[in-house]
Amino acid sequence: MLDFRCREYQNLPALIAHWDTHFWQKSQCFFAVESVLLAAVGVAFKATFLSGVAPARPAFLLLVASCVFNFWICYVWFRTNRSNREYLGPLLQRARDIETAILGDNAGTFSAQQKSLTLSAHERHSSHRWENHLPSGFALAWAAALLAAALYDHRLCLALSTLTLSLVALLLLEHFHPKRQG
Repeated sequence: MLDFRCREYQNLPALIAHWDTHFWQKSQCFFAVESVLLAAVGVAFKATFLSGVAPARPAFLLLVASCVFNFWICYVWFRTNRSNREYLGPLLQRARDIETAILGDNAGTFSAQQKSLTLSAHERHSSHRWENHLPSGFALAWAAALLAAALYDHRLCLALSTLTLSLVALLLLEHFHPKRQG
């Protein structure tokens, strides 16, 4: 049994590193797409925002559609990040369990990592919250762009309705999305 645990433990670091690398590659892709789309909308509406003239109705409707689409992309990005963390959590726990069983204490690599994670955020300088909630920042930027465009004219009601419906839809999706951990 001990030999099996040792072999399993040998495979876990490579598996954890693979999923962590996969997480970063997906995050970089989403970050690039969101940055380009936000910059494109900024350039498209630059004259509108700088001159104080309300965007034409078709342009405003295009902005509304872009915002709704990008809220969805931000949600998919957020959900992907969370799913990766939900998958990595049990792998890390298994590695800690094997270390405890083999070494008899918490002196192993993954157990030391777990100890550092139990420190307060100030003591450990962790970035995992920023990583998981970077999509939320982009969603807020899209909401700000929509509200800024709406404030130039009497379209605030449409913008607020769009934001509210999008938020409700995404919250319902999140509520009913199957979780890997209970």
